Amino acid sequence: MKQSILSLLLLSLLQLHATAQINYTEKFRKELAAHPAQDTFRVNRLNELTLQLDIIPTERIKFATKALDISIKIGYDMGKAMALSTLGLLEQTQGDTAQSVKMMKEAEAIANKTGDLKSKAFILYRKSQVPKTPKRLEYLLEADKIATQAGYQRLLSMIDNGIGEYYFASLSDYPKSLEYYLKGLAAAEKLNDLAFKISILSQLGALYANLGDQEKAVQYFVEASRENKLLGSQATESILQNNLGESYRLSGKYRQAIEAYKLSNRLTIRADVRYITEGNLADVYTRMDSLPLALAYGFNALDSAKKAGNSAFMAWVYGILSRASLKSNRADSAIYYAKLGLTCAKQSSNLEYLRDNNFALANAYAAKKDFGSAYPFHLQYITYRDSMLSGEVRNKTSLLAFNNQLDKKEVEIAALGQQRKDQQKILYSIAAVLLLILLSAVLLWRNNRQKQKANKLLQQSYNNVEQLGEIGRKVNSSLDVKHIIGTVYQNVNGLMDASVFGIGLYNEHSQLLEYPATFEEGEELPFYTNSLQDENRFGAVCFNTGKEINIGNLDKEYKDHIQEIATPKHGGQPESILFLPLTAKEKKLGVITVQSFKKNAYTDYHLYMLRNIANYASIAIDNAESYETLNETLGQLQATQKQLIQSEKMASLGELTAGIAHEIQN
Repeated sequence: MKQSILSLLLLSLLQLHATAQINYTEKFRKELAAHPAQDTFRVNRLNELTLQLDIIPTERIKFATKALDISIKIGYDMGKAMALSTLGLLEQTQGDTAQSVKMMKEAEAIANKTGDLKSKAFILYRKSQVPKTPKRLEYLLEADKIATQAGYQRLLSMIDNGIGEYYFASLSDYPKSLEYYLKGLAAAEKLNDLAFKISILSQLGALYANLGDQEKAVQYFVEASRENKLLGSQATESILQNNLGESYRLSGKYRQAIEAYKLSNRLTIRADVRYITEGNLADVYTRMDSLPLALAYGFNALDSAKKAGNSAFMAWVYGILSRASLKSNRADSAIYYAKLGLTCAKQSSNLEYLRDNNFALANAYAAKKDFGSAYPFHLQYITYRDSMLSGEVRNKTSLLAFNNQLDKKEVEIAALGQQRKDQQKILYSIAAVLLLILLSAVLLWRNNRQKQKANKLLQQSYNNVEQLGEIGRKVNSSLDVKHIIGTVYQNVNGLMDASVFGIGLYNEHSQLLEYPATFEEGEELPFYTNSLQDENRFGAVCFNTGKEINIGNLDKEYKDHIQEIATPKHGGQPESILFLPLTAKEKKLGVITVQSFKKNAYTDYHLYMLRNIANYASIAIDNAESYETLNETLGQLQATQKQLIQSEKMASLGELTAGIAHEIQN
């Protein structure tokens, strides 16, 4: 259902914008609290706060009023114009059109008098937000032009997003919409605004979904979902999963669609999102001929849509119920639901639902052999279908042309980049000559310093060898695995920050890494295991790949190794992590890990020392396991020997008994 994607997109804009602004809102609030002076800085922050969509109307009025009062008091015209435009918008939303027009005119007069570009762009953006204004696009385009001149990046990102949304939702001009969405995305990345980036990505996904390019739509929705994991917004994820389900459904991937829809329902607490996903589930189950489930979800969605008074969605669900009824060989019910759907579609003037319900009626009458009644509905279906197809073809053609222009621009950019590289090569050549001269001047000085460093490194290397040799002797002095781990921990803890230390041993039978002795802040943790199939455990990744893991900042670097951070089974979450594989004689034994709660806790020196200690630990553990295996084998041999001796004794006794019996008979 394309319309459900569009309606959810508009819902997501509100949710994502609100989420996107939360960090900025808190930032501005803190700055105001730390800056009580009645000056231009305070006015600017108050006006910025009025832009935040997570600010409730009463607070927005309060902030704008304070900004206006301070601006009048200190004679700050720019702040006064912005505050007046915000109050003018709020007056319009509350129904006082005359007061709104008066305030907007006063704000424009001040901005024109001062010639301040930022306040002009701000006022135009506010005018574009006036409900049902016929000049919304005109105001937005002019605001975009002025904000670009003024370098007002924060407002510019909002304006570009608004233009993209208008071209998409109101004009169905997808090439233009794509152009401004991409500008908005670039602005979001420049501002480092993660939530706003998620908003644009989801809108781009919806745009391509409406064009029928579900593969590209899925790419954008998945990327948005991946970014949202960093943001942690459950409500946003619910909407993204529904939109992702839409693209899967429209591309015939019904199992994936059902999974996404159900996840959306589990995450959401919003009734409007829930009944839309239930309607979508009803459609998927109808297509899969799971008719009882289709009807159950369909009636639930219909009840919720009726309560919400959403005639467009009711038209969509009635069409689904009609198709499900026809598949259940209940043509009369199919006609009944399709007629109700057609009525709702006419009320909402939705071409998609007019098309679908006419098609459902034509099929239902045809199933009853009433071709006279079916024919006019089929003609209406063809009319609506062709009308929608022509629009889609136009948009796809325009979008292809737009993408072609983008490709050309990328080629031009690449050519300019190559030209810049050539110029850089010349500059590098000149710099190289100068550098050679400079190097010649300092060579003698460096040679002396290098000799000193070499002597120091040589002494340090000698000390390291001595220290590692002593550690190796201690580690290999025991054949008990737990004692070996404790010895390794004591020595590692003396060389580096080993706030967390552990050795995981490979259990071939259970395919687990077993941690018999792990230490955190000197305390031994309980025995635990990790599955080698768990791709979000560093130990499993290190063991399976045989590669070292060296992380200095967990939040930024974990994606180089795993998809998401798993919760530790015991203890806290470190920031710096080292994992090294343990191998001996080309045999995988397990892993060793050292972890710190501080960022960037380990240097190359620490890694070098840990590698050598890991080698000693591998040899010691292999020896201990071999010794244990040898003991088990020896025990088995001794038991077998005892059994053989006993057997021989019994055989000899048997022979002796037989001989005695023979002699007695004789």
